[in-house]
Amino acid sequence: MTGAMRLAIATASALLAGCSTVKSLNPFDDSPALKPLATASSSVAVAKWQVSAGAVAPGMRPAVHNGIVYSASIDGTVLATNLATGAQVSRTQTGTRLSAGVGTDGGVLVVGTDKGEVLGLDLTGQKRWTGKVSSSVISPPHIADGVVVVVSGDGAISGLDVQDGRTKWTIARTLPALTVRNHAGAVSTRRAGLLGTAGGRLLGFDTVTGALGWESVVANPRGATELDRIADVTSLVQFDDRVACVTSYQGRTGCFDLVRGTTVWVRDIASRFGLVM
Repeated sequence: MTGAMRLAIATASALLAGCSTVKSLNPFDDSPALKPLATASSSVAVAKWQVSAGAVAPGMRPAVHNGIVYSASIDGTVLATNLATGAQVSRTQTGTRLSAGVGTDGGVLVVGTDKGEVLGLDLTGQKRWTGKVSSSVISPPHIADGVVVVVSGDGAISGLDVQDGRTKWTIARTLPALTVRNHAGAVSTRRAGLLGTAGGRLLGFDTVTGALGWESVVANPRGATELDRIADVTSLVQFDDRVACVTSYQGRTGCFDLVRGTTVWVRDIASRFGLVM
């Protein structure tokens, strides 16, 4: 038997085997049809509860502390909601249009306005103090070590006393000609504040004194036009006990030594929206 004949017989056998399991397309074929496929099971996450504080701005995100979710809206509403049940704990109207929030340390709530005002509220939403920074507050204030770290639209970073809103220190920054607005804000660990900035830089600073510990290059702007040269870090810094990691828009992703700011590694991977670790 030739090879061609063997192939033809094998093909015919496979087709006949298929005919024994699949119903023919011939409408007069009365052979039994296939049984229905088993229904695939799947699980879908369903919201346990849902509430609305109102319309929000890009610099707003909820904060959670001791089982309470704190949120704010543009019209000045500050809402406290029970995390487990969705029950409203408090709802307060500050009387001021807000642009950023909420930051909390469990003792005070902090929100900001586009006029550069920083409002310190108690946990029921009642105003305790008003502070002032150089320009509009564009990200949720971060509270650490008794200091409220506030990032302004002009690139400045300010530290306010959490008790009365008094300015303790300011780090001035010069912005490139064209930037992507950074709504992420600062994070901190062991008295070290961490913030990604315009121009592709990562800063490590003392949250109590505002002293700049180190400044690392995540990405250098490059390109023929100002639009091409945008390499801003626009997302939250991710960190563990050894390194701080960030990604930049039209730039690179990298991890840096938490103490010295030295480069551990960098890759040519860019993102506007950030990374998880």
